[in-house]
Amino acid sequence: MPPVAAVHGKKASFSLNSVDISGWLNDASLAKAIDTAETSTFQVAGDAKTFVLGLNSSTIPLTGLWDATVEATLDAVDSGGVAVPFIFGPAGTTAGLTKYTGNVLLTKYEVKTTISAANTITGELQVTGPVTRGVF
Repeated sequence: MPPVAAVHGKKASFSLNSVDISGWLNDASLAKAIDTAETSTFQVAGDAKTFVLGLNSSTIPLTGLWDATVEATLDAVDSGGVAVPFIFGPAGTTAGLTKYTGNVLLTKYEVKTTISAANTITGELQVTGPVTRGVF
């Protein structure tokens, strides 16, 4: 098998509610989880539990540098109380590169300031509905 072509995160792109906030972020991820339901019964073969898959769920944790612009973007999403679109390009926005799209709710964000570092902002978005994998 040929070696995997590694991709550096420096060109990652993230837009929220049609606002590109890539220039403020330095960490973003798409975390997916799938519910499981146990279906084990008495006298199961091999004495092992069995399961079936249920619904999937995704969250998007974000971290970056704080300024009034990025906070205003997050605050507008928080204040609206409705899902807004996102576009996440882990390798950038060049034609043919992977992108993830969907709708999210802002479930939390925090502004942090300390005497020894730049001000930061962290947040978490809850995907509502499916995440679509496509290309730019």
